Amino acid sequence: MNTLLKVSNLKVDFMTVRGIVHAVQGVDFSLNRGKTLGIVGESGCGKSVLVKSILRLHEEQKTRCSGNILFEGHNILDLSPREMLAIRGVRASMIFQDPMISLNPILKIGEQIAETFRARRSMTKGQAAEEALRLLKRVGITPAEERYHQYPFELSGGMLQRVVIAIAISLEPEILIADEATTALDMTVQKEILDLLKWLRKEKGMSLIVVTHDFGVVAEMCDSIAVMYAGKIMEYGSARQIFNDPCHPYTRALISSTPSGAKGGKLISIPGAPPELYEPQTGCAFYPRCSQAAERCRESLPAMHSASGNHVFRCERPQ
Repeated sequence: MNTLLKVSNLKVDFMTVRGIVHAVQGVDFSLNRGKTLGIVGESGCGKSVLVKSILRLHEEQKTRCSGNILFEGHNILDLSPREMLAIRGVRASMIFQDPMISLNPILKIGEQIAETFRARRSMTKGQAAEEALRLLKRVGITPAEERYHQYPFELSGGMLQRVVIAIAISLEPEILIADEATTALDMTVQKEILDLLKWLRKEKGMSLIVVTHDFGVVAEMCDSIAVMYAGKIMEYGSARQIFNDPCHPYTRALISSTPSGAKGGKLISIPGAPPELYEPQTGCAFYPRCSQAAERCRESLPAMHSASGNHVFRCERPQ
């Protein structure tokens, strides 16, 4: 079977002081072995909530999840906490946007990598240190022997992100999730990190999920793309289909708002702002901001339509 991860009708709700937030509303997608999926959309559309649900990183007392997250046929949502330990960090790992949040500021970076091997592989202190040095070199941190003994505050943002990547790949997971992993980095360092992720996918055969608001990143990295808005996937297909034949108005608007997708060199902004997700949607969430909306878009939720092959979109009035 080529499919490694299959998400079906996933819904994620949060309990807050203001009410229930319907953060993810019936999402479907799949990820094949050795492939990269890009999840793209504006801030607040549910991208991070979606991928954190794959590893069950939400506070379970305040979160309600339904649907299926099938990892090699096993539903993640049905696993016990003990069973999740065998998956989280071992078979599926995550890289977060801010590496300083992921690292302990009072521990040397080498020790933070080594403790993963000692905890999960029962290695001796010497064996774990040797593996940590090997990983530092693999992700391009040199001189590794010197960096091993430094603290997080002594390294640049790009170096810190490489350390986080080293920890994430230390146990050679089958799925690596990068949640806005390059957003806070300058363009040169961003390119280096993206090249590193592509090399890891090729070298280790990992499957990647890249979460971003940057269409430039998904154009360079991804085999398939899911465009999210207000907790739903509005369009899904191969990178070639999404860029060459975007069907949803939101997808076209996002592409037109980037330098590479702007027509005539003029960037086009999307008016308005995404909706708050405290109330269930009755119509198309993009209706108030859509240039081609009709009254029926406000009254009923659009169904998914097929453009060609696996290229689908959620719109009743595609261009």
